[in-house]
Amino acid sequence: MTRQLGHRLCDRCADTITNYCPSVETLAVIGAFHEQGEQAVVDEIVRREGIDPAIVWEYFRHRMIPICKQKIAHCSFCGGQLRTWKARQCMHCLKDWH
Repeated sequence: MTRQLGHRLCDRCADTITNYCPSVETLAVIGAFHEQGEQAVVDEIVRREGIDPAIVWEYFRHRMIPICKQKIAHCSFCGGQLRTWKARQCMHCLKDWH
């Protein structure tokens, strides 16, 4: 039986990514594996959660330690760079469009 994980947009790059997130118990334990490297962290999440390694790598690269290219948006009023690509308020001119 395959677990339905769903999809969401990455907050940094706007790509469609998995909605998967490890359990709190797993997140509490994997800190000890960070000094052993990324592969050790991913292997431990796969072992504990029984999730496909490709899904865990996608989570790792977009949400845990984001290495995806950040999408940049600019304010249509002043041209200043917004904090995120989906921001609805400019921190430069303080205009908002919510």
